[in-house]
Amino acid sequence: MTNFDRTIQMLLVEDNPADAWLLKEMIFRWTNQVQIKLITDGEEAEKYLQEDVATQKATRPDVIILDLNLPKVDGRVLLKEIRMNDALSSIPVFILTSSSLESDKKQCEASQADLYLTKPSDLTEFVQLVQHLVDVDIPVAMERGHVVDRSMQRALGL
Repeated sequence: MTNFDRTIQMLLVEDNPADAWLLKEMIFRWTNQVQIKLITDGEEAEKYLQEDVATQKATRPDVIILDLNLPKVDGRVLLKEIRMNDALSSIPVFILTSSSLESDKKQCEASQADLYLTKPSDLTEFVQLVQHLVDVDIPVAMERGHVVDRSMQRALGL
């Protein structure tokens, strides 16, 4: 079981109920130090992040796990909006999607996703992916945060 030095606040933006359930179950299998807020569409996530988190009405997530193919507002758009908002830009964002398209990977890299993971169709592989996420990826993100300071980039005109 993975132990963190505090409870991790995670925002999971996933429209597929089975994937959301499985991900949550697997995370809780390896740690009980995670609180997960599930949002099932991009528009609701956009509103939550911009109106509640950015204005400090809600707890700021330590990490966001984001699907790309969401109803209402696409995950690609949401990622760009997160990176352009000074109150949100330092939050690590992990893309967890069924898309293995190279164009999606490049677009997310350009929008500075911290990690791009393709959902495996095999249950054993999915379990291994989530275990690595909990044991390695989340602790690394918690230690260093999002690697690029977006406000500094904007100030430099980059």
